[in-house]
Order: sequence, then structure tokens, then C-alpha cells
Amino acid sequence: MRRHASWLGGVGVLLALFWTAPAQATELIDFGTGLAGAGGHMKYDGAGGALSGSGILMGVMTAMGAPSNDGIHLATGGAPCAFPGLCAELDFTTGLLDSYSNGVYSFKPGGSFVITGGIPGTGIGNEQLMWGTFTSESVLDGGQVKFNAAGTDSINPTLLSYLGIAPGTTFEFVGSVIGANLGNPGAYNGGAFDVTTVSTDFSSISTPTPEPTALALMLMGSLALFGARRTQRRLSRVSVRSN
Repeated sequence: MRRHASWLGGVGVLLALFWTAPAQATELIDFGTGLAGAGGHMKYDGAGGALSGSGILMGVMTAMGAPSNDGIHLATGGAPCAFPGLCAELDFTTGLLDSYSNGVYSFKPGGSFVITGGIPGTGIGNEQLMWGTFTSESVLDGGQVKFNAAGTDSINPTLLSYLGIAPGTTFEFVGSVIGANLGNPGAYNGGAFDVTTVSTDFSSISTPTPEPTALALMLMGSLALFGARRTQRRLSRVSVRSN
């Protein structure tokens, strides 16, 4: 009896572990400059305000790990660019400046971004493709001004359908925007700057969640182990009394 109870508990845990492993694949949706060229601005007022970006060119979208239409796609829109002629664009505003130290501007959590444009072949014309909120934002100054950010985001439902990704899938992103630091001495000492952006990349990654089957199996395994321990305790008591 004792061996059977322990065996059942072990089997339940093993089943849960094996079933949990393939719970959900991770999909990546990346928007970048591609061949769009330089365009758009990133600026800070030098007085403790927010960092803002406007009209930043995005010429390509890449999908990796998607069930359908994986690969590289043009990102079009209303912003003139080198290629494909009219590009999608990124606009953002961060939280207020938190501190400046050793060449790093740190901004408070908050603010938001949106990428607006279209993806040929998807039925999306000029709409919001990706949008979200910042949880961390900073700028590194130097020969170039580089904005780094992370947070949570959402993807256009039509685009998700085109890629075969389930509606309601949650995403997190990391992003960077690089600006050419020409004629902006303030960017070297914590002051104001206004730079033309030359390269941008925003990567959105789905956040896997365990499937209900896996959760149920884990619960079964836990209950089986609990029952095994109770059975062992009862058998131990019977053994003591018989002695």
C-alpha cells in the first residue's frame, strides 16, 4: 500500500513536469529602421522634463517564432523615408527626469509610446501597430545619444491574427533609439538636446503562461503526494499498535 501511494504521487508530479514544458512558444515581433534612413527627432528640455521622440522612422517588421507568416515585412505609413518611400513612425514621451549622473539620464517610470503605420498584405493601412508604457527609461550620452527602454505593450489584433498569435497574448518589450549628437553640447553634461534619430529597434516578446492542463496535472501530483504521506502515517500507527 505504501509503495503504491508513493508511486502514484511521483507519477502525478512527473506528468505535470512533462506537460508544462511545451506550454506555450515565445513569439517575437520586432520593429526597426531597416533601410528607412535617418529621420525624426529625440529631445530633452534640460529642465527636468520628459524625454520625447517624434516622427522616428520604422521601415521593417520582423516576426520570429510566429505560427504563420514568420519573416521580414515592410512597415509602411505616412512618414517620407529612403525606403520603402513612406514608412511607419514611432512617437513617445517618457516620465520626468529622475537623475543625471556620469553621462546617464534616468527618467521616472511612466510615459508611453506608439508605432503607427501599415504592413502590406495584412489589411492594416495606417493604424496603431504597437503601443505600450515604459517601466524603465534612460539615455546614455556620448558620441551618440542612445535611449534605452523597457515595459509592457500591446500589438494590433489584426497583425496578431495574420501571424497566427492568439488574441489576448501578453507582451513585454525592450527598445532603443540612437540619435546623432551633432551640435548638441548639452547632451554631454545633463543639459538640453535635440537630435536626429538614425537607428531604432523595438522588440516585443510574448510572455508564456502555463496551460490549464499543466496546472491541473500539477495539482493532481500535489494531491497524490499529500495522500501518500497520510497513508504512510496511518500505516506507521497501525504498525506501532500491532507491536
